[in-house]
Amino acid sequence: MKRDELTRWNRAGLARLAYVHGNAASFLETLRAGFAGQPELIRWERVMGPPPDERDETRRERLLDQYRTPTRDPAWEIARALARASQVLAGHVDAEANEGYLGTATLWERVRQLVTMIDYIPAPPASAATPLVLLAREGRDGRIPAGLAVRHQPLEGGPLTFETLEDIDVHASLNALRLAGHDRSPAPLCGDELELPGKPGDVRADEPLVLEDEVEGRLRVCRVAGVSEAAPGWLRVRLAEGLGERHGFVRGQTRVHHGVRERPTLLGPVPEVAAPLAARRLRLAEPPPPLDPGDVVYLGPAADPADRFRRVVAREARAVILDRPLDWLDFRHGHLAKARRLAVSGVIGRELEGQAGGVVRLKVAGDLRDLAGSWVVRPGSDRELKAYRILGVEYRPADLDVAHAGFSLLRIQIQDSTRDPLRDNPQYVMAAPPSRGVPFEPFVRNDRCRPLDRQLEVRGGRDAEAGGLIVVQRGQQFAGGRLESVASLEGERRRLTVAGWTHRGGGRFWLGDSVLHCGFRHVSRPRGWDRNEGLVTGPGLVLETLPAELGRGRRVLVAGGAGRAVEAEVERVDAQGRVFLSPSLDDLGLRVSEVVIHGNVVAAGHGEARPERVYGGVDITPQGLPVALKDVAFTADRQLPGGVRAALEVRVEGERWEQVGQLHDAGPEDRHYTVRYTEDGDLLLGFGDGERGRRVPARRGNVRIGWREGSGPVGNLPPGSLERLARPDPRLSGVRQPLPAVGGNAVEDSESLCRSAPATLLTFDRAVSLADFAALATSHSSVWRARARPGPARTRRARAVTVVVLPAGGEASPHLLASLSAYLHSHAPPGIRVGLVEAARVAIHLRARLRLDTAAFDPDTVVEAVRRVLQGAFALAERDIGEPLTIAEVFRHIEAVDGVVNSRCAIGRDRMPALDSGLRQVPAGVDEVLHLPPAVGHLAIDWEEAIP
Repeated sequence: MKRDELTRWNRAGLARLAYVHGNAASFLETLRAGFAGQPELIRWERVMGPPPDERDETRRERLLDQYRTPTRDPAWEIARALARASQVLAGHVDAEANEGYLGTATLWERVRQLVTMIDYIPAPPASAATPLVLLAREGRDGRIPAGLAVRHQPLEGGPLTFETLEDIDVHASLNALRLAGHDRSPAPLCGDELELPGKPGDVRADEPLVLEDEVEGRLRVCRVAGVSEAAPGWLRVRLAEGLGERHGFVRGQTRVHHGVRERPTLLGPVPEVAAPLAARRLRLAEPPPPLDPGDVVYLGPAADPADRFRRVVAREARAVILDRPLDWLDFRHGHLAKARRLAVSGVIGRELEGQAGGVVRLKVAGDLRDLAGSWVVRPGSDRELKAYRILGVEYRPADLDVAHAGFSLLRIQIQDSTRDPLRDNPQYVMAAPPSRGVPFEPFVRNDRCRPLDRQLEVRGGRDAEAGGLIVVQRGQQFAGGRLESVASLEGERRRLTVAGWTHRGGGRFWLGDSVLHCGFRHVSRPRGWDRNEGLVTGPGLVLETLPAELGRGRRVLVAGGAGRAVEAEVERVDAQGRVFLSPSLDDLGLRVSEVVIHGNVVAAGHGEARPERVYGGVDITPQGLPVALKDVAFTADRQLPGGVRAALEVRVEGERWEQVGQLHDAGPEDRHYTVRYTEDGDLLLGFGDGERGRRVPARRGNVRIGWREGSGPVGNLPPGSLERLARPDPRLSGVRQPLPAVGGNAVEDSESLCRSAPATLLTFDRAVSLADFAALATSHSSVWRARARPGPARTRRARAVTVVVLPAGGEASPHLLASLSAYLHSHAPPGIRVGLVEAARVAIHLRARLRLDTAAFDPDTVVEAVRRVLQGAFALAERDIGEPLTIAEVFRHIEAVDGVVNSRCAIGRDRMPALDSGLRQVPAGVDEVLHLPPAVGHLAIDWEEAIP
């Protein structure tokens, strides 16, 4: 084949190089042309040669017809068989040539042989790892050695076993630690609604409800305006007056008393002497007599007899409104009656004493001797009631033959005999009624500035007891307090002594419409009282209890609710008992009520100890010692290539040998060995030759290998999978797995080998450029993809690199990130700060409408095939960091499925797109990985009949 024809068959984008130009048809034409010039050797009469003016199109058709058309010529059939055999041989040569070049090799063993030539070791499989929380039994503290096994049984396949990788001292006091105040909400109790546990009937409208601050002892009485069911077992209580921060009630320390137990009759104490009352509204114990505005009423008795008359402004059901306020009340003798109107028949005589005063005698019909010593008033034109004292009454019976018979002569004292209106023969005067009127309504002894009396007298109250709550209610006015003592009096009467009153309203409690509520059936807490929803902040954590075992360097696991958890280490505990963790919890957004700190934390890795295998030095070949151990576990080790170490313990003649990455730097007496992974999953152990590494004596049975079984992505398990001990341990009551088991990965495949091996020729296990750091991170067994970018430098001279990684399994634990960080730092030049960032996973949305050839293919089968192809092509493991998603990729994968004639597709990032969205590309951020998750709702496929 000519050199210029090589480029014809090796265009960019092809996966393989074509080293052979030709096939059976062209080879047969070459044989025909070669024998055509030698008719003395062979003559093919039935085979026509090419026409003189043959073009390329007709040449291809002629060659195919010539190859496919059978003849009865034995020589021709022999030549055609030779051409067919030549094509098979050429294909084999072509495949062998491609397998000899790292860029086109596909067979894993061939690729391994090629990379071995440049001393590249394929990354072995990695075993998943996760921290486990051990729950110690009370009184059984002690050391748990490494090798404690926990087991998970998947739905398919055999059980998976993880074993602890280190010894740990467990203490029951470290099982679960809570933050101080985690079960008390510090939020203020605000608003006009409360949600309380209970059933309908536990809280009634218009009843009082008492809020109690259990820390300070403060009380506040509220009236229930309405009750509804908020949820099964919960009531929504609407308050007549809302609560605000100014009231100072905290949700976590407030108890709510509701459901009145008893309502005793309130008897007093009632004031027995006059008390000041600057009010015009007078309450009565009974409905007042018929009164009209302007009527004069008599109030008696009063401290000042001249102050016993008032005009009526309005009349109510059990009260009257007076024209002037009262300055006195006498609840023992006080009463109200309509004043008696006395018609004056004339003025009979005057005993004038000048401006200093005098006495007049008024003639009034009837026997009025009962008015002697009392007072009368004469309503004036200015509506003023002027009072006069009756000095005496002279009654002249009607049966006597005397002047003024049947009349009473009232001797009334006046102040000014020259101008007093009484001297001018008034038409009438108003006097006290002959009988007692409606008594005043008493109130419980209190005033505007002084609370209720501490001692109340009641009738009833059998359930009253010291420490209970009582509430005195009058409409919107309340007084609440706690009983200090209860004393029995005569009959059913009791004296209740209250420690102190809390008032709302400020007015008097009138006995007629005041209700005493004694005791409450229910004591509840408002919804959310036991959850501290505040975020964890501050430099240190204050724990509810601080065990002495929680010391510096202790590994802990902080669970934060909703499946969130983080691994940390105790940095220090200060004198105030505050615990400082590394890393801090400040920026994690954890709520105080959700945080649980587990102190018995130990690392566990996928794998289970297996019986020891015995080999001999005589079995070692120049390639190494083949060891038929399947699925060997691997643990993190930053010093070895790939960042992992095979979980082997190799002893030669009783001496333990050390696993290393390569033997180039080993001395003649160094007991070192290397581990290679074969395509079949077996191991190949390499030992020294006496110059580079110690030689193994050629004896039988002198090599003993202990090992653990378990590796690969099958060990990547979600949280909660590893919570069953393989064998019971009397010191443990259980085990928990708050974090996922991650890091499990398969052996490095041929595609990754072809990509990663050449990069090692430039790095020599030392990263300098950004590409070096990316290649170094990718070579780790627990990493799928990696990308490096410049990091933030603290100073001008300092250099920093940020490596973005996509861990195997898609998720990284803090333990895996720490292992990766140590691995990168161990290969970075001095002075370069390496930061590690986990790639952000971004779920994409795909919509496709397939046009199918339903005559030849089953639509459901084709749709399912397309679904599998798309989920496989755009799975997380197949995507690169920062790689955009193009519509062309989707078309290419869909239309490669048999049965799909063509299709319409749409792609989206945040939501499912419409088919006519027109978006051609979804860009990815520098730290993002676009992928199609297996969850429902991200891939929508329908189909229609293809129209010819």
